[in-house]
This record gives sequence, structure tokens and C-alpha cells, in this order.
Amino acid sequence: MINTKVYHYYMRMSDSTKQCLKELQMATIRQQSQLRLKQLFLQARTHYKKWSILSEYLNPYESKFINGPSQVRIEEGAPDKLIPPHGFQLLEEIIFEHKINASASQQIIAEINFMQQQIDKMTSTYALENAFTVKYINEAMRYAIFSLGAKDIAGFDSPVAVNSIAECIATLTGIDSISAYTWKENKQLQEIINNAKKYLSDNDDFNTFNRIVFIKEYINPLSTLVSYHMREESLFNLKNDNAVSDNALTLFDKNFFDVDFFSPSERYMPTEDRVALGKMLFNDPVLSQSQTISCSSCHNESMAFTDGRARAKTIDKSAIRNTPTLWNALFQTRFFYDMREEILEDQFLDVVHSSAEMNGSISQIIERLTKDSVYNHLFLQAYATEANPISPFTIANAISNYERTLISVDSRFDRFMRGDETAVTTEEKEGFNLFMGKAKCGTCHFAPLFNGLVPPFYNEVESEIIGVPATKNKRSATIDPDYGRYNFTKSPVHKYAFRIPGLRNVALTAPYMHNGVYATLDEVMEFYNNGGGKGLGIHTKYYTLPEGRLNLSKVEIKRIISFMQSLTDIASANE
Repeated sequence: MINTKVYHYYMRMSDSTKQCLKELQMATIRQQSQLRLKQLFLQARTHYKKWSILSEYLNPYESKFINGPSQVRIEEGAPDKLIPPHGFQLLEEIIFEHKINASASQQIIAEINFMQQQIDKMTSTYALENAFTVKYINEAMRYAIFSLGAKDIAGFDSPVAVNSIAECIATLTGIDSISAYTWKENKQLQEIINNAKKYLSDNDDFNTFNRIVFIKEYINPLSTLVSYHMREESLFNLKNDNAVSDNALTLFDKNFFDVDFFSPSERYMPTEDRVALGKMLFNDPVLSQSQTISCSSCHNESMAFTDGRARAKTIDKSAIRNTPTLWNALFQTRFFYDMREEILEDQFLDVVHSSAEMNGSISQIIERLTKDSVYNHLFLQAYATEANPISPFTIANAISNYERTLISVDSRFDRFMRGDETAVTTEEKEGFNLFMGKAKCGTCHFAPLFNGLVPPFYNEVESEIIGVPATKNKRSATIDPDYGRYNFTKSPVHKYAFRIPGLRNVALTAPYMHNGVYATLDEVMEFYNNGGGKGLGIHTKYYTLPEGRLNLSKVEIKRIISFMQSLTDIASANE
């Protein structure tokens, strides 16, 4: 049953956003001052934020044309079809970064026309029986709250105008309005929202904003309250088909993610027998042609499942990439640095057949395992329902299921965010606030995993083009020749693009970058602080890092590194 009040709210707020955009367009035509254009722009996006709670949940595709990153992208499955940047973030770049000349004015006018068309689509594509139900409305609010803590306060939506704190107030206002139409009693929710808005208003400087306080004292109670309400009203799915678990109350809960979401289907699901078999295979060189190389040869458990080398050791000495950790490998929707595979099983088969890595043959492996009485018994026990207990699928699935158990979400920082006030130091807390604020790390390494899994739905992984140098030579730096994702998609927008790695256990996984060029976290931070590849004079067409230096002091860099070190999981450190 639909909620007509929320539907009408959605329509009113979309109309008000269109009106604000029209005012911005008319001011541009009339050649009003750039200051006035900035004011009208901020007004328009503030209006959008009040209903983006619903639009980004109900219209995820169209919303990317309204407020997506100002980057060229491609259609999924159509790498040759380039989609130019559109929306508020593109307008923000034009209005806040450049002098408004005739060309810029025409671009603003045209972009507003395009955005108006997208808003019209977003308000006309839904049959009322399929949208604005109580379940969808509450789920949209829950995701919006998680987005506030994971992405919005990091400045993801406002990289140039740096207006994120004020826009968080607008989002909370929208949540308050929507809940008033759907909850019988929302006084407690209103009280938390009002206190959160006051905190944002009283602490509106982006660089000094205390994100830890905001998450712990406002976001966590809000997400908990909405989650409990959804449980009481039986609004969760019987079988969760989302990355975020129905059981998650707060952003840093141990069970924030639904592990099952990251397995393709029930056939792939882990069992105790499959995991034990997978761990045995993971450490067995039987998988390689020479029977001297196992998965653990490169992914050493005692080294956080890395190998400590700049570039992986390969059979033919052709390695060009660093060995990534397997901790939290599960929590991705694309695998390898170039993101060429979509499931762990396919990644494993790729490695087995790689002439540089294992140079193996799955048919030969099956033959070897079939002749082994121990493995015969274990496969039959783990895959009794399969027609062929020892097959390419069962071998890949067993190892993948072992890897799916390598979950690292219990660091000192996690324990602090869950209530242990003594778990981290003041320096580490300050480091998190810098990481999520001034340093802009949190706009790519998203909380709570600090990898490229994008909030609030966590169902897609981002890649970035940051201009990683081939060597440490700063005077005549050249980009590493590895084309990354381009090797797979052949799309020019992906040349030198690589999947964003996770930062949990990062203190244990040196050296860093896809080519292992940097030996320490200090070197990595220096690279970013100086402006990434562009700061070294490296230029790429589709560069994705924010422009300019970060201007972090040595003390601030030290604090950020301290925070990253607090992400070391106690269990993984003691393996």
C-alpha cells in the first residue's frame, strides 16, 4: 500500500528543485554576479538533498545524472559508450572553480536543461503500486542515514564548494519530514535529528568537524532507531538481498554486511566442510603445474595474506603488480586490480591458468585430486549434492569459500566505534577526522571497510586514476606503464584505472600501490599530499583525484597514519 503523503512530498520537493535550477539558469542568462550564481547553486542542491533520500533509493540510475561524481563513465557492458559528467557536481566545478565567461554560461544553461529532463523522468517513471510503500520509504531513510556517516560527511558530494556540512542538515530535514508521514510516533527520532542538526550548525567548518562525535552520538542512534522500527513493523525482507544486513544497527557493527549477498547464489554458499577443504587446497601446491606453488606462496597468512614484495614473484618473472591482501576480499563486486572478474571462483580459475602464476590446468588438477583418497573423501563430504564432487566449480568454490571467511572488522578502531572508549588514542581519533575530512581519503576509501565499495548500497566497486609513478624519482616522474582496467575493458576512460584497495590491516601489507612503488605509509601520504600524479607532473586524460595539494602538515600526516594503523585487526595481526 502506497503512502500518498510521501509521494506528494517527493513531487513537491522535485518541483522546488526544478524551480531553484530555473532561477540559477535565469541568473546565468542575465549575467548576474558569480557570487549570486554560487548562492543559487547551493540553494538548488540543498533543496535536492531534502528528497535525494528517496530519489537515490528509487531512481539510482537517473540520480547519477543529477548528483553523481563529475567524471566520465561508461555504460555497464558497453565500454565504448562514454557518458560525460552531468549534474550538480559538474555545475559546482564550473561555478566555483572557473571564471564565468560566455562558454561557461552556455554550459550552465545546457546542463540545467538536461537536469530538468532527468528530474522529469524521476517523477514519472514509477507506478504508484510499486513505489512509496512503507517498506521502501523506511529502507530509503535507513540508507540515507548510513550515507551521512559513510560518505556525506567526507565531502563526496561537494568536493569544490565544500558545503557538505550544511547539506547534511538538509538531508536530516528530509528524513524528519518523511518520517512524520510514515511513523505513528516519531518524537524520539525528531529529537535526535534536531540535536544532530544543531551539532552540524554549531560545528560547520568542514576541516575541523568532529566526525567521530557526529557518528557515535547522532548517526548511530538514528540508524539504530530506524532499524528497530523496521523490525517492529516487519519491514525487512525474509531473505535479505542487500549488501547491508537487516541485522545491522550501526555503521561499524560486526555484522554490518550480509555475507550471503557477496556469494552469487545458494549453490556457492560456505559450509564448514567446504571451508576446511578450501583452506587445505589453499596451502597445497597440487594446484600448480610444477606442484611447487600454492595460493599461500604469494598470500602468506603470517604476512596478512601478502608476500611483502613490491611485485609478486612469478614463474616467468613478468610480475607487474603487488600482491593484495585477502582480508575482506569477500566484500567486493569486482576482483583483481583491473576488476576483470566478478566472483571469487572466476578469480581463482584465472590464477590457476595464468602462465605467470600457477601455469596449471584444471583438468590436470581434477585428475590429481581424484587419485588422492583423502581429497576424494573430503570433496564427497563437502559436495555430496553435486553430480561431480570434484569439478572445476567445486575446487574453485572450496578455495573461494575459505577466502570468504577472511573477514577483518574487529580492529581497535571498530571496538572504539562500538563503545570501548579506551580502544584508541586521541591521535588516532584526530587521524580519522582528518582522513574523512581535510585529507579527502574517505571520498574514495569508504567507511566502514575503507575500500572502494560505494555507500550506501555497497553493491558496486569504484576504480580510480591517480597517476601512480613507475619509480620514486620525483624530478622526472613517469606514470607506471600498466594500463590497469583498460587492459580488460579497452575503454579510454579506464586507462591507468585500478580498483580502490581496502585499508584494513594496511600497516601489515607494505609495500603499497598496485606496483609496490612506495615502501611506507609516509611515502604514500606524501604522494597524496603533493597532489597525486599531477603533483609529480604526470598527466592523464581521465584523472580522478581532486585537483591540488592537500596542504597537510607533518603532524596531520602522522595522525592519519596512526588512524590507519588502528585498523589492524587483532586477530589478523596475531595469525
